[in-house]
Amino acid sequence: MTGARAHTPSWWDASVPPTRVALASDTYIGTSFKTTVDGKVLGFRIYLGNGDNNEHVAFLWNADTNVELAIFGFKPFVVGALPAWRNAWCHPMIPVTAGVNYKLAILSFGNYYRTTNGLAVPVTNNQIQFIQGWQTTGINPRRASFGTNQNANGVDILFCAAGTRC
Repeated sequence: MTGARAHTPSWWDASVPPTRVALASDTYIGTSFKTTVDGKVLGFRIYLGNGDNNEHVAFLWNADTNVELAIFGFKPFVVGALPAWRNAWCHPMIPVTAGVNYKLAILSFGNYYRTTNGLAVPVTNNQIQFIQGWQTTGINPRRASFGTNQNANGVDILFCAAGTRC
């Protein structure tokens, strides 16, 4: 599920989330998002800190219906120095519908990165609209209460629009 693919559209560009947040306990960090066109989630990216080569758990679900679309464990493919962006790929790709609200959660161990107030208003880039950041310490983030915020957490969606070769 990990590796590199060139030219995959995502919400974040090559920029770095500047703020490192230390956590007192393992925490799910995530984002609420929707796409502007139908397509497929190819995977996601997480901005990893120094020494973070842990296995992670990711959840993706339809926030409108609370239907789970994917749960999987992954160990980011780490080549080169950290901190840096690392990709994880979904097999098979996960279909998403334009205008539907989705949530992505990734279990973070010890720390994560964000851009504080990066989502004071929803931001659209590469056909993905990021609505808000959030975090929770619940065992299953789909059933937990969320501390929502305006922070752009260091997680990203890798997306392919319908009709596009991915």
